[in-house]
Amino acid sequence: MDEPLRALFYNEGTVGTGILGHGMLESALRAGLSRRDDVDAHLLGPAPEGSIAGWAARSVPGLFPFSLDFQPTRWHLVQSLRARRAIRSSRAAQIADVLYVHTQASALLLGSILDRVPTFLSVDASIEAFAGLEAWQRVRPWTHATLLPSLALERRVLERAARVLAWTQWAADSVRRAAPKARIMTLHPGLDLERFAPRPRTERSRIRVLFVGARFEAKGGADLLAALGPDLGSRCALDAVTQDAPPAAEGVSWHELSPGDDRLIELYQQADIFCLPSHADTAGWAIVEALACGTPVVASDVGGIPDIIEDAGIVVPRGDRQALRAALRGLADDPTRRAALGRQGRARAERCFDNRQQTSRLIDAMRSAAS
Repeated sequence: MDEPLRALFYNEGTVGTGILGHGMLESALRAGLSRRDDVDAHLLGPAPEGSIAGWAARSVPGLFPFSLDFQPTRWHLVQSLRARRAIRSSRAAQIADVLYVHTQASALLLGSILDRVPTFLSVDASIEAFAGLEAWQRVRPWTHATLLPSLALERRVLERAARVLAWTQWAADSVRRAAPKARIMTLHPGLDLERFAPRPRTERSRIRVLFVGARFEAKGGADLLAALGPDLGSRCALDAVTQDAPPAAEGVSWHELSPGDDRLIELYQQADIFCLPSHADTAGWAIVEALACGTPVVASDVGGIPDIIEDAGIVVPRGDRQALRAALRGLADDPTRRAALGRQGRARAERCFDNRQQTSRLIDAMRSAAS
């Protein structure tokens, strides 16, 4: 029997309170690797953030509103320094056959490590594509110029990596623009489809809509409330899983749940429609979870969301409340279509987001690079 592949997985983890999908990556990796006896895997997170690093990554009040404080670039450098410190001090890194890093921002300053160990960079968006979503700051005529230090380092590490693992085709296209010579492999980490799976729904008089997003406004919560309009509380009920309290209204239930919570999975399984009309998203992890649970999806056309959904849901233009209302009403009035989209969503999850299959593809690529 071949020696186990010695792999070190570095994940920058949950970023503040607004980006929780990175935290789900660790669960996905653990679930996929737990079934493998041919991989000696070590999972590593960032080194503690010191006071100086925390200060260096803060916004500058007078400049931030104008996107002139270089905060994104400063944050990239802080994250990469934390990653370099954690990886260099890890004993597992000294003997690893291969290194996995999420995201490329954490790899900007890895330097010789990229040459010594075949490195796989997990990417849900290029730096410039993410900036274009305006999840952080508004795009200004000078935004590209303020990102130039990060973009130069990004191109270098993307082209030095053994593989760039793009979560969606949108992410792959953005990487290709940022680093034309990068060796790109489209690979989403996937989910544990045994946990995220359809279950019989309880019959009820009102259509149950589910929203899952850390930031209610940024993820389109206000658009959703406006689209549901007078139907909310009469024809339908909304379960909002978010860190920000939604406006109090009849028919709205607020849930504060962590990613992967069994109660959250039950909400997916019992919802008639999942809706995420996000204004800024790269891959929409919650959408994958809804598809896996056989819940019909309505979402906006931002980032890699259309690639995630394809024909297994309904995609509407970002911020178009009329289109969102039409999509929701159409599904609410058509149980046959809801059932069909639910089946298509589950089939797509089994085809493209099965954690076991995705992990096997990843390990095969790692073995090839290590040898």
